[in-house]
Amino acid sequence: MPWEVIRHITSYLTTTELGNLRRVCQHLEKTLFSSFATEFFTKRQFMRTEFSLQTLLEISLSRLAPYLTYLIISTSRPLPIALYNRLPSGPSNPHELRRYNKVYEESVNHNTLINSGHDLELLAQALQNLPNLDTVGLRDFDGSGRYRDGETGRWRSYGAETYSKETGINISQVFPRLDAEPQSDPVSQIFLIILRALGTTRDLHQQPRLEVILRKSHVPEQAFNVPRFLEPVISPVIENLRTLFLDLGHESLQPLFINDSKRFMGYPLAKLLSKASSLEHLRLNFRACTPRCEEANDILLWLARVPTDDNPGPFAADIDMADAGCETELPTLPQASKFPNLKQLDIGMLTIQLPLLVSLVTKYGESLRELSLHKVKLINKPQYQYIAKSSLWAIFLARIANLNAKLSSLNLSDLSQDLKPSHGYHKNNVFFARRTGQSETPSGMTTTATATRTSRKNWTGNDFKRASKDLINSLIVDWPEEPLDDDSESPYSEDEMESDEGSEDFDSDED
Repeated sequence: MPWEVIRHITSYLTTTELGNLRRVCQHLEKTLFSSFATEFFTKRQFMRTEFSLQTLLEISLSRLAPYLTYLIISTSRPLPIALYNRLPSGPSNPHELRRYNKVYEESVNHNTLINSGHDLELLAQALQNLPNLDTVGLRDFDGSGRYRDGETGRWRSYGAETYSKETGINISQVFPRLDAEPQSDPVSQIFLIILRALGTTRDLHQQPRLEVILRKSHVPEQAFNVPRFLEPVISPVIENLRTLFLDLGHESLQPLFINDSKRFMGYPLAKLLSKASSLEHLRLNFRACTPRCEEANDILLWLARVPTDDNPGPFAADIDMADAGCETELPTLPQASKFPNLKQLDIGMLTIQLPLLVSLVTKYGESLRELSLHKVKLINKPQYQYIAKSSLWAIFLARIANLNAKLSSLNLSDLSQDLKPSHGYHKNNVFFARRTGQSETPSGMTTTATATRTSRKNWTGNDFKRASKDLINSLIVDWPEEPLDDDSESPYSEDEMESDEGSEDFDSDED
């Protein structure tokens, strides 16, 4: 039977049916192996249990190893016995007794695994044997798209299904009661373990991408704290990272007093990013910040500043600590990396002032080719609270275009703005007009939208300045019903919209 026919037939089979077919004979197993391995082992998710990580190690020692290019470590873990509320009713129910014992066994074994460091050993051993590994991820959810098992089919961590069958419990990703304690925080622990495992195997293969994608939590600040004794192992990993995705929140950006006696939010993150000089793709999602994202302001200001050899910046002013009467020297904020190779920048779920966003794009404009902004809200500077209706996004696009940015791709989705940020929390949604039946403009813009307007706009091309005019003309701001004060003068004139001096306002901002 021709391979094309076999492949077409197997595309309708469930996972179980496909497995049974492969066991019919050696010829079928050999014929189906490559497509089977590509579908089920190119991207695979594991969790921190001995069974799951031991399976990963065995895969790395098998003929499946070359197929595994995307490895995900999940926050999934066995239910802590302290949270198990189904105590056996008595010896008359042996099924309940066995189930309770299994929950207890898995909980104790999990604690022993992480306390002994055996999880790091297993992961490091597996990484040594994965020659084509390209991406290592950290997630707190199960991926969709397992089409063979229906619309609800999920790519669960290896071993999760077995655990559920033996205990009657769906393995969970997050346990709020325990995760509130730093010593039981799985995200920080796994993040550090991944970095250490990559550090011990960095000479065996190309430095992979590191993608932290979280939906139920975010990366706590503890994860970015690299102790001195681990710097020889972890620092080379950070320095050679090509791609870094981080989902941040209020616990990622805690206050610390630095050597100019100012409070800075996110010092450990700044220290980590300052070493990531080889980044080509950086994604920062501020998933769990406060509505105004005040805690993200310091790290964004720091990222947008242009480092100089002779001026470490206002955050790192030299202070004679003895003259200041301080017994302990306060930490010095490092300069932000220039990221000379940064080609793609993704920012999401953030409220940010217009000049600051312009400054971020300006700083990396020489190398930047792709910019993605998702659920970003632009706000006015405080001194411009009462202005006539203005589209802040039109101003942003005009300024970026006038900088002669070398963008070849721009992705905008679910944008909004607020002209009166000091008057409470407001949000004016921003859309893009779309002519009925027109999916692409002469300058290369494409949309995925309704017939009249869309919340998403994707553009690819080689003439952003020309395309920006189409983008600006297509902008629609969902203004509130109550009129703004039309008598007040807008600080953004037509000339300023065309200006490339947007970073000046940012440089004069107070922290």
